[in-house]
Amino acid sequence: MSLLWTVFGQKITGGGIKLTSHIKTRNTLKEIPLVETFEALLNKSMISDEEKELMRLHYIQKKDFRFIGDTLGYSEASIKAKHRKILKKLNKLL
Repeated sequence: MSLLWTVFGQKITGGGIKLTSHIKTRNTLKEIPLVETFEALLNKSMISDEEKELMRLHYIQKKDFRFIGDTLGYSEASIKAKHRKILKKLNKLL
């Protein structure tokens, strides 16, 4: 029987740390070097314009979730939840 814990988005089993898929996707997005490449990915995705703006604010303009929530009219917690859902959608494209 294998023990499993989730700590700060990381699944920890008896053998070490395994990143969850949304964390892997987030890391991949952070490593995209060109804005044009990031924009191409957003344009290929099936996410709304508001979701695209959230991603631009966070990954291109380096804004935190509190700022994004204030800008888009949502709470920080709502933005975090939306971000995680978007990462799941984008994971399919990466």
